[in-house]
Amino acid sequence: MALVIITEINGRPFSEAYESVGEVLKRARTLSATSQNVQIRDSSGKRYTPDDFARSLQGAAIR
Repeated sequence: MALVIITEINGRPFSEAYESVGEVLKRARTLSATSQNVQIRDSSGKRYTPDDFARSLQGAAIR
């Protein structure tokens, strides 16, 4: 049995890489929460969240 301890990832200390991933995930959650508060209004006046708007465009492209 062998014990392998990772000390670096791509030349960066493991703790630094781990913190970077955590920061990226934190920013992604913040952006996701922020985008849900944004609304898009189309020419007919209907309001969409960005996700709903993207789905409506995908549906229109498939038809």
